[in-house]
Amino acid sequence: MIDVCTNPFLKITYFNAQSCSNDKAIDIHDLILEAEADMVFLTETWFKPNGDEAKIAAMVPIGYTFISAPRTTREGGGIAPFYKTAIKIVKEDKTRHSDSFEQLTVKIKTSKSYLTCVCVYRLHPKKKHGITWDQFFNDFPMLLESLNKEKELLITGDFNLHFETDNAPCVQRLKTVPEEHNLHQLVYKATHRKNHILDLLLVRELQHDIRDLCIEDKCISDHFVVSFLLKLSVPPGVKQKVKSRHLKSIDMDIFTSDIDTSLKQIECMTYMALKDSIKDILDKHAAEREISVKPRKPAPWITPAVKTAKQKQRQAERQWRKLGTQVHRDIYIHHRKNTKSIVVAEKRQYLNEKVLSSGSSKELFSLTNQLLGKEKKATLPDSVPCDKLCENLMSFFVDKINTIRSNLCLENGIQFPPCEEFHGQFLSDFKLVNESQVKEIILSSPKMSCPLDPLPSALFL
Repeated sequence: MIDVCTNPFLKITYFNAQSCSNDKAIDIHDLILEAEADMVFLTETWFKPNGDEAKIAAMVPIGYTFISAPRTTREGGGIAPFYKTAIKIVKEDKTRHSDSFEQLTVKIKTSKSYLTCVCVYRLHPKKKHGITWDQFFNDFPMLLESLNKEKELLITGDFNLHFETDNAPCVQRLKTVPEEHNLHQLVYKATHRKNHILDLLLVRELQHDIRDLCIEDKCISDHFVVSFLLKLSVPPGVKQKVKSRHLKSIDMDIFTSDIDTSLKQIECMTYMALKDSIKDILDKHAAEREISVKPRKPAPWITPAVKTAKQKQRQAERQWRKLGTQVHRDIYIHHRKNTKSIVVAEKRQYLNEKVLSSGSSKELFSLTNQLLGKEKKATLPDSVPCDKLCENLMSFFVDKINTIRSNLCLENGIQFPPCEEFHGQFLSDFKLVNESQVKEIILSSPKMSCPLDPLPSALFL
């Protein structure tokens, strides 16, 4: 059953990745996934206009998509927002203000209007780049003036200056310019390992709707991750209602005793009688409940080994956050690197098995295109309402099958070749298995259950 998610808050995250290299692909993938952010802005992606499709595909979690605005003049730079597919995004191109800084403007569709989000990466003034502070303070106000009509405005990014240094002339000018355009800066503590505020968050009329502003060091780059909740009415997400039981709360001794007593009371041992009896006992010890969950499909290479490594990583991170020492930070980094190496190994093994088990060239090419970021998504026709599209597709194939069957009439003179006689070896002699052999087979099977099973396998495996 599908339900509508009514969470009124939009979670936005910003992070300067300092190069989205292959070595950081898993880190950024996990950052987006674990943050559960609706939109993640990355700067200094170092993506190229062409050739980085496979690298980007490895970073995008299931249920997300992205927009890439790479630097075209030389290496480095680049901006890329990753966002959930349920969010409606409109990209705007305003490169005329990007002589001294890079920026990408996107609009998030809300229930009433649009939220304009601008991500900025200011290039560090260097003589070899030919960029000066005066040039930036000429270009940046022009950008703000072009956004004066935007009521719901949010600007974030790396401005590459020490914003906490009040006596620096460039900082004083940067504080003055947003105030002249009725913008407020909300970042209040260091966003860099060297205790500097480099990454800013500028808002206009949204400052009262922003909460839970969090700045955390994720040990991926020298910059910290900036995230916050924004009270914004966006198109709702989707939740799925599933039925579950709290099996871990069952007292197995009492449960086994009740099963034994119940089986002795069944007069006629049929499948339905057994199923009904076990269901009554399950309802007594762990009543069935209906919960709403987000339809998130985990990556197929997330094995128990990966889950165990991630659990140790989270424990090390909590210990580091609590004590704050360099030793515990190093321990956390060690566990994070260990998790990454296990994920890489499990993913490589999974993909090797997928390639070897490919039954056709079409299946192999589909897998290759998916890994290279060239996967073509099926586009459904928009001329038919979604609620009628499934019925139309079903009717098409049902009618097609009926038409084929009606044409396959023996009265039309169609002659079918006679069936060939079987000359192989018949399997007629089977050995009986004993209870221990059946038990061994069951215990060696994976802990998987079907809703039709009378008893979940987790209770006896």
